[in-house]
Amino acid sequence: MYKISQDCTGCGKCREECPSDAIQPQGDVYVIDQEACTKCGICEDACSIDAIFDE
Repeated sequence: MYKISQDCTGCGKCREECPSDAIQPQGDVYVIDQEACTKCGICEDACSIDAIFDE
């Protein structure tokens, strides 16, 4: 299960790369809709500050 930590700066790179559109804005950061997430890991690779991790 991929999660976005509180270190997220809200740049949106993960959302742009997500093929299942599972990442949505929530305030100034992003969250992953676990039901829509296919667990491909593309978002983790796209995050330049390592704010996305596989739990």
